[in-house]
Amino acid sequence: MQAIRQDWHLSIGDASAAIFVKCKRTGNSYEAVIKYYILDYYDWETNATKGAALVSDGDMYKLHVAGDAREFRTIGLYETTLKWNQGQKLRLKSDKIYVS
Repeated sequence: MQAIRQDWHLSIGDASAAIFVKCKRTGNSYEAVIKYYILDYYDWETNATKGAALVSDGDMYKLHVAGDAREFRTIGLYETTLKWNQGQKLRLKSDKIYVS
C-alpha cells in the first residue's frame, strides 16, 4: 500500500473550513471524534498577473472562458478519533497528536 502524502495543504489557497468534535466520557475514559471539513474553489481572477510556473491566474481565466481549462471545487474531510484516560495529556509531535 502506498503512503498517503501529507502535503495536500500546499495546494489550498483561500478556502473555507469547519471542524466538528464529538466528545464522550465513560467512567475515567474519554473519546473525541474530530472531523475537519474543507471547501476550496479553484478559480482564477480575470486580470491577475500572479500564478505558478509559466501561466498566470489571468491566463488560466482566459483558458477557462475559452473552454480549454476548467475551474473546479474541492471538498475534503479528515477524520480521526482520540482516546485517553483521566490524567493523561494530549501532545503534538511532528504534526501528530498522541497521548502521554
